Amino acid sequence: MVLQTLREDPTIHLHVDLAHPELQHRLLTVQRHPGVDSFAQRAVAHHLLTCTETAWEFARERLTKAWPFGAVRLQNFMQVCANEIEPLPAVMRALRQAARLDLARQRAQFAQAMVAYEQQLYDTDYAAFAMAGHPRMPPQPVGVGRPMLLPGHGPAGAIGVLLMHGYSASPAEMRPLAHFLHAQGLTVYVVRLRGHGTSPYDLHTRVWQDWYEAVLGGYSCLRAWSRLQFAGGMSTGGALALYLAAQGIGPLQGVFAVGTPLKLQRRWVRLAPVVQTVRDFIRDEPENLEANYAYHPLQGVRQLLRFIEIYQEVLPHVTLPVLLIQARGDPTVRPESAQHIYARLQSPHKQLLWKERNRHVIVSQHDADVHRDIFSFLQHHSPLVVPPPPP
Repeated sequence: MVLQTLREDPTIHLHVDLAHPELQHRLLTVQRHPGVDSFAQRAVAHHLLTCTETAWEFARERLTKAWPFGAVRLQNFMQVCANEIEPLPAVMRALRQAARLDLARQRAQFAQAMVAYEQQLYDTDYAAFAMAGHPRMPPQPVGVGRPMLLPGHGPAGAIGVLLMHGYSASPAEMRPLAHFLHAQGLTVYVVRLRGHGTSPYDLHTRVWQDWYEAVLGGYSCLRAWSRLQFAGGMSTGGALALYLAAQGIGPLQGVFAVGTPLKLQRRWVRLAPVVQTVRDFIRDEPENLEANYAYHPLQGVRQLLRFIEIYQEVLPHVTLPVLLIQARGDPTVRPESAQHIYARLQSPHKQLLWKERNRHVIVSQHDADVHRDIFSFLQHHSPLVVPPPPP
């Protein structure tokens, strides 16, 4: 809130780090910021601060102690910082104003700022890659990669669902499920994984950590709009939901994962590290050309394989309720992946449902039974009263 106020003051000239919109975005989310982390670590080392999972606790006696002039910079650098900004009336006014605010009432404003940031990020990425004159591989249509927030309504609106699409796909892949859940009153946020929904050239530049950062940003936004949260996704999106659950970040109620990979069907995918020495992209025939890339950047495939290695190692840390759904005739993911995931989960409440489908993506408008299964899972593991889905 202080930064937002100061950015609007023409008499204040902020350092470039403070003026960067990503700083405010990270301060509003569970994502880490190196500058803030460095400040906190130094304060902890000087016994000025104690950091817990949910708060910073200040050592008031040490902070307010009158240190000798020659020792204050070594013993209480926070006091030195405070002394340096005290002569700046605009900064002091912004600090006092922020201290008086009821932050709970600012949640909607925070959430809108985060959604606006993600929308701006999509527009920036699309302009940089999809419209940068790469004729060999056409970009995805404008808009299919745009993240989507659907605020809920009624008692069920307090339940938030975070949806993640699969590798090489886009938020458009999750829209049928998102609209179904929203029709039941739930609040839904559909994440755009970085590098997706624009151009394969964009995905070529990303690492799997970029995808997970997008998940963290979406989760923080959802927490500002809802009281209880679930996470789930299709394919790699489901893997990211499981990875999020394994990290223990925030009070997630449960996770669902559809067609989630441990082992892949296509041989060229498994050979991506070797193939990349010859070519950078490979042609594919996706099930939904509008939502998926027709070309795979092999650097992206390597990141996918790396992420699969990493997330399967943390599956035993998942103790939340989990719903797994898998198509028996999945042409992309080996169906036995679901059984391996199920066996590794330590959750006392886990369920595996099989679907007689010969498709990989089974959250489309043609998969109403999958939508109902997911809603039933949310309903069963939510302490809030949720109306049943219409017949």
